[in-house]
Amino acid sequence: MPERALGVSLPFLHQVASLITRRCEDHPFSVAVDGVDAAGKTTLADGIAAVLRQDGVPVLRASIDGFHQPASRRHRRAESNPGRSYYEDSFDHAALEDELLVPFREGRPVRTAVFDYRTDRVVTASPVHVPAGCVLVFDGVFLQRSKLASWWDFVIFLRIDPEVALKRAITRDGGSMADDVERRYRERYMPGQEHYLRSVGPETRADVVIDTTGVPFIVRL
Repeated sequence: MPERALGVSLPFLHQVASLITRRCEDHPFSVAVDGVDAAGKTTLADGIAAVLRQDGVPVLRASIDGFHQPASRRHRRAESNPGRSYYEDSFDHAALEDELLVPFREGRPVRTAVFDYRTDRVVTASPVHVPAGCVLVFDGVFLQRSKLASWWDFVIFLRIDPEVALKRAITRDGGSMADDVERRYRERYMPGQEHYLRSVGPETRADVVIDTTGVPFIVRL
């Protein structure tokens, strides 16, 4: 369990997981962990999923990263408006609905990923069974946009200082290419995220807001 990453403690993970178990009933229940790049979404979602499993709750983990568009689609408008291109063209929402969100809600087998953006290839994994009372813990960017907002039963939004997020992204992705990573984030990712924050107001819509700028703490329930 990723206890040390971002200073996430087991008591904190149990506290957040308990907020979910109080709400979910004996039917498929979907949890979105939303936030900007490098806010700690995957770490927190993995930790919550692990705690829920320890408590005997069936869990399905998935991420928006498994539903990217091909690179040719993602970057088709990158030169003219890289930030808007990131927001509008990065993800295959139709595939996300058809392969995961709709069948999950109906209790049918689902696919948790359809595309590998690292290799720019389609993923052909077989569908997986959805057990009774299953909780989907799904992390990603832009999860409360109008195309997706109605699918989530419970939303956690991670708030973080943009410059702190950028430093974490450079540490995570940079290596010898740190300057290139910073340029890409400032030109493409951060403007796309700013558009999302400004146009959707995801923090005001979430069920729980967690600040991950330092040691994570709950801002609002």
